[in-house]
Amino acid sequence: MTALWAFLAVIAAFAVMALVTKKYLPEWKEKGFCRAPLIQRGEAFTPGERAVFSGGFLMSGITAGVLAGFLASLFEKEQLFTAVTGIRLFGGLFFVLLTAVFGLLEDRREVLGLSELLIAVRISVLTGIALCFLAALFLCGDRSTILVIPAWGQGDAGIFYLLFCLVLLAGMPLASAVQSEAGDIASVCAMFTGLSLAAAGGVLKSLPAAVLGAALAGCGLASLLYSFPPAKLVCGKGGGLFFGAAAAAAAMGCGVPMLLSPAALPLVIEGIFALVKLVWFAVSGKRITAGSFAGFLCQKGMSYRSVSLVMAGISFIGFVLTHAAVSAV
Repeated sequence: MTALWAFLAVIAAFAVMALVTKKYLPEWKEKGFCRAPLIQRGEAFTPGERAVFSGGFLMSGITAGVLAGFLASLFEKEQLFTAVTGIRLFGGLFFVLLTAVFGLLEDRREVLGLSELLIAVRISVLTGIALCFLAALFLCGDRSTILVIPAWGQGDAGIFYLLFCLVLLAGMPLASAVQSEAGDIASVCAMFTGLSLAAAGGVLKSLPAAVLGAALAGCGLASLLYSFPPAKLVCGKGGGLFFGAAAAAAAMGCGVPMLLSPAALPLVIEGIFALVKLVWFAVSGKRITAGSFAGFLCQKGMSYRSVSLVMAGISFIGFVLTHAAVSAV
């Protein structure tokens, strides 16, 4: 029945976010909670029409999706909802919402013309939020330290399992926030990531993974409706952190955090790109100015449309790899 839960979650997330955005978009735009996205014209980028930050609308969508999936599960004859399932689902939701709120505060700083927070501050806050989520999981009985590596095996990783989860929970939102500069590309990647994790949850019979993944997919699709040129929504830090946090929460929901590697393949590539930038600067003394991998491809002469297709292709490959990985678990 996880397929039904996931279906209701994706529909609810999509419908609620689309309707809430339609209703409140003019009001938020009038209040100035927006940014002028850059539009490519030939080889040059020029500011386009102001677009509202999407973080708040995404929060409404995933909340609706999670509640819809949860309520549907209550009608099952055989109750499968336990304390661990509940904290994975609602603790994951709370983790996502807290992370998105932090991102919205960063968007607010941008609107006010304040400087960006230091990366050390951002990492510290996200690590703190992730620690709270892990502590809640532990206190509610989710104390497994078995690290499952699809197609490889599994073993008790002890404290290193918790450290690994902490890195994923804090690192995925950071990688997604970097990708958020790429406009609708972030929404497409989030949609595929959500579908991948929802499918994984269905195969593994995991309510939290299926519902959170499906809700993420619904939010990604709804934000995509408002992201095509001329964009009415812009991802911003709130949306970027939201997408990464939702993906991490869904992977934690099925107890196989390693599934993030294929499911969130575009974000993994962003993390690798960030490391390459650091190594390149250390070796050559020159900086790579592109903030994201997608931005780097645009700098190298690829059109935005071509880069969008490349990232969508990577996302689809991640979907296929996730299905293969789940089959091997």
